[in-house]
Amino acid sequence: MIFLSSAVKKTESFLGKAAIPVFFVLLVLSDLAFRFFYRTADSLPIVYPRALLFTLCWSLLLCGAVYCLPSRGRRAAMVIIMLFCCFAYIVHGVMYNLFGTFFSFADIAYAGDGAKFFSAAYLKVRKGMLLTCALTLIITVSCAASLPSRKWKARQLVIGLIMIAAAISGIYINHRDLMPNETDEAIAWDSAMKTSDAFCYRELKDVNRCMSLCGSYQYLYHSLAVTYGFDGSADPDKLKSELDEYYSSPERSEHPVNEMSGVFEDKNLIFIMLESVDTWMLTEEYMPNLYSLQQKSMNFVNYYSPQFITAGTFNTEFIANTGLIPPQTNISPDAYTNNAFPYSLAQLFRNEGYSARSFHSADPVIYNRGEIHLNLGFESYSYWLNMGMDNYMLDSQLTRGFSRMTEGDSFFSFIITFSGHGPYTDEMSDISAPHMDRASELTADKFPDASEKNRSEYTHAVAHAMETDDFIGDLVQKLEYSGLSENTVLVLFTDHYSKYMTDHEFTQTVKGISTSTLMSICPFMIYSEDMPPAEITKLCSSVDILPTVANLFGLDAPYRYYAGHDIFGSGEGYAVLPNGCWLSEDMFYNPANTELKDKDSVDLNIEIRSTVEMSQNAVRCDYFGIK
Repeated sequence: MIFLSSAVKKTESFLGKAAIPVFFVLLVLSDLAFRFFYRTADSLPIVYPRALLFTLCWSLLLCGAVYCLPSRGRRAAMVIIMLFCCFAYIVHGVMYNLFGTFFSFADIAYAGDGAKFFSAAYLKVRKGMLLTCALTLIITVSCAASLPSRKWKARQLVIGLIMIAAAISGIYINHRDLMPNETDEAIAWDSAMKTSDAFCYRELKDVNRCMSLCGSYQYLYHSLAVTYGFDGSADPDKLKSELDEYYSSPERSEHPVNEMSGVFEDKNLIFIMLESVDTWMLTEEYMPNLYSLQQKSMNFVNYYSPQFITAGTFNTEFIANTGLIPPQTNISPDAYTNNAFPYSLAQLFRNEGYSARSFHSADPVIYNRGEIHLNLGFESYSYWLNMGMDNYMLDSQLTRGFSRMTEGDSFFSFIITFSGHGPYTDEMSDISAPHMDRASELTADKFPDASEKNRSEYTHAVAHAMETDDFIGDLVQKLEYSGLSENTVLVLFTDHYSKYMTDHEFTQTVKGISTSTLMSICPFMIYSEDMPPAEITKLCSSVDILPTVANLFGLDAPYRYYAGHDIFGSGEGYAVLPNGCWLSEDMFYNPANTELKDKDSVDLNIEIRSTVEMSQNAVRCDYFGIK
C-alpha cells in the first residue's frame, strides 16, 4: 500500500513538472492516431513530412499559449484544448462515415437542415479513435490536476511568446511553400503531384487530401480561412474579369443543333428528382412501376450523380435546375436566395410561356426552399400541407397535388420525392411499415452472410423505395386517366446513391461494384409515349441534365454558361466528379494519384477543371446578377 501511494505521488510529481511536454506529445500523437485510423481516406503516408511539420508547429503554438498562462489558466486551457481536439476528431469520423469526406467549415451552412434528419444510427466512429480520445483526455486531465500552483512570472510570458513565434514562423513557411505562386497559373492544371496538391490545398478541392497534406490542426484552420474568405481568394472584381474572358472564349461556343433538338417542343414536363433511389433498388420486384417506366424510356445507364457539397439532395437539385456547380467554400450564406439565375430551367420554360411550379413534401424552411425555388424562377413551392397530404414522409400522397402539378395549358413541374430518405431503421417506420412485410419477404434470402444490422437496413431501404414506387405508379395512372400522358414528358433522376446505408463496403456489395468511384452511378431516364425506348451508354453526370432537357424541348438556352453538355451532342461523354476527379471512356482521373500521359487527357483535364472552377466562381460572385 505504501509502495502504491509512493508510486502515485511520483507519477503526479512527474506529470506536474512535465505537464507541458506531455501535453505537446499528446497533441502530436492524437493527430497521428487520427490519420492512422482513417488512413484509407487518402494515399499519402501517415507520417507525411509536411503534415508532421504542420502538426509539430501547431502543437508548439498551443503549448506556448498554455505556457503563457498562470497555473489555474493552464489547467483549464489544457483540458479545453484537448476536449476541442477530441470533439473535432469525432465529428470528422461521423462525417467520414456518412459522406466519405471529413468535416469542413463549409458544411456548417447546411448543418441546421441536415440535423433535422439526423439519426443516432449515423454516429459511427472508429473504435480505436474513440479509445485514443479517451486516453488523451484522461492523461491531459491528470497533467492539469498535477500542475503545482506557482506564482506567475513574466519569464513565462517571454518563453511562451517565443514558442508561439517559432510555431507561427514554421506554419507560415510551410503554408507558403504549399501555396501556388502567381507564376504557377500557367501550369494550374498540370498533372504533377506538387502542383495538384498546391491547388487542392489552396481551394480545398479535396478535403481528405488536404487533411493528409497538412494534418488535422492546419487543415481545420485552413478550412476556416478558405470557407469564410479570410485568405482573400474571392475578390468579386477579379472573378468577374476571369469569367468574362472564360465565357467569351471560342471553346465556349454555342450549342449546335442535333437530331434530338426540339423533339419534345411544346410538350409538358414533369421533372422528378428521386430521393436516394439507387440502381440496385430499381428492379421489377422492388419497384415495378419505376422499372416498367425505365424499360419504356431513354435510359442513361452511365449517369453519375456526384456530390460537390455535403447537402446531397440540395447539391443535385441546384445543379439540375441551374446547370451550375455549387461551391464548397467562399460563398455567401444568402447566395441561393439573392443571386440571379436567369438561365435556370424554370426561367427558360417560363420564357416560352410555360407555368413553372415546384413540389416537395418538406416544409419550405428546409434548405430554405420556399425562397430559393422562387429565386430560381418557380412561381410557387407546394409542400405537404398545401398539397393536402396527411404525412409528409409518404410519397404515395404526393399525387394529392396532381391538379396543381398539371394546371395550365403548358406546364413545367419539378417534384422532389422524400420517402427514400434515411435512416433505414424503425425511426422512419411511417415510411417502411406499410411495405415491411412485402420487403421482408423479397429480401429474406438476400446476403445471408451480412450482419443483422446491414440486412435490416437493406430491408428498410427496399420498403422506402416501395413507397416512392407507389407514387410513380399513381402519377402515371393519373396522367393516363386525365388524357395528359400523350403530351407530357417525364424526366426522372436520383439525387444521390443510397448513402443512408451506414456500412459503405456493404453498399458497394449490394450495388455490385468494386470501387467507390462507381458509387455515384444512379438512375436517370426520360420517358415520352412517342419516343421508343433506348439505352444511352454515353458517360454523363448531373451537370448534363439541364442542357440535355433544353435541347430536347428546343428552349432558347445560352449553353456557354452551363457546366455540362447536351448528352445528345457530338463528342465523347465524360462524368464530372468532385475533388478534381473525372471519368472518361478511357480512364478515371484522380489528381492525387493519376498521371496524365497524353495530350488528349491533359486537354480534357484542363477543360473539366476550368469548367468546374468557373462555374463555382459564377455562383460565388453572383456573375449573372452583375454582368
